[in-house]
Amino acid sequence: MHQFSGEQLKAGTLKGFGVVSKDRFAAYPSLPSLVQFGFADMEILVWQGMFAPAATPKPVLEKLNAALRFALIDPKVIRNFEQTDFSVFTEQEQTIAAANSFLQREIVRWGQVVRTNHIEAEQ
Repeated sequence: MHQFSGEQLKAGTLKGFGVVSKDRFAAYPSLPSLVQFGFADMEILVWQGMFAPAATPKPVLEKLNAALRFALIDPKVIRNFEQTDFSVFTEQEQTIAAANSFLQREIVRWGQVVRTNHIEAEQ
């Protein structure tokens, strides 16, 4: 059975030194964020998203987004995320425009990491 790192932290079988976020994580208030340690670029979000083909009509995208947003206010869904040490994006972050903006920032950020570190795919 897979055990999440959060479960291992709580059980004392794993020692945490910090979290990769700008703020402390509510579930582990004793762990400082690496940003608080002075590593400004160590805010790394683990995220999930829904994607559709580029030609998907806007009304369809809006309907899908509305359904997703409805699911993300369900206390059971929120609790499930929290039990696996994830949090749900805020209501403002759940819009199509916000998601597109976030995705573009992630592409730029991680593209720069790849270029700076000369990371290449294995052939």
